[in-house]
Amino acid sequence: LQKYEFVEKKLLRAINNHPEREWDITRALHSIRDSSLGTHNAMSFTKDDRRMAKALLKILGLLINDKEHPRIKEDAFQIHSKGQGVLCVNAKGFSQNEFIVEYLGEIYPPWRWYEKQDILKTYLKKEKIKDVLPDFYNIMLEKHKNDPSGYDILFVDPIHKGNYSSRLSHSCDPNCGTIVTISNGKYIIGMYALKDISYGDELTFDYYSITEDEKELSLIHI
Repeated sequence: LQKYEFVEKKLLRAINNHPEREWDITRALHSIRDSSLGTHNAMSFTKDDRRMAKALLKILGLLINDKEHPRIKEDAFQIHSKGQGVLCVNAKGFSQNEFIVEYLGEIYPPWRWYEKQDILKTYLKKEKIKDVLPDFYNIMLEKHKNDPSGYDILFVDPIHKGNYSSRLSHSCDPNCGTIVTISNGKYIIGMYALKDISYGDELTFDYYSITEDEKELSLIHI
């Protein structure tokens, strides 16, 4: 359990603290190992954190300098770039179940949304633009079955009229989640804390992503 908490809480925080070299796991580990014992701020680390970082650096060093596997280099342990995401800058953090922000965006009915996606795919194909990461900057809103206008699934697109809520990164063990409420006929998608969040922690939520791409599906089972 300790190693998972170290990766999620401490290593990720150190990586986010070096956006110019976010791919370099060794730099993040060095920053933890060499952190000052006397600091008392959001980015400070405990003695156990420094011990864990030192152990991981030792393991990486042994692998990199292994004469039986000379082709293993330091860059073999690069981290896939994920972006910095959104960090908690509230000095008091957030308590479990506390409201954080409302998810905003333009509303699209399904037919219009897929029409937009088809146009985009046609453009990318025409311009021969490849290796584009999937677009997860949207969320699906399920209308209530008793809604006067009828049941439906709508797409909320925050690209042009959203806020930072759409910039939260995905996590299979998120600290944020969405709850839909209805007030005076208005749907509100609220982002709430699923657990206590401290200053400096990255805010994440589960995308529950669904893909029809055979290549992406094959990667899930690797």
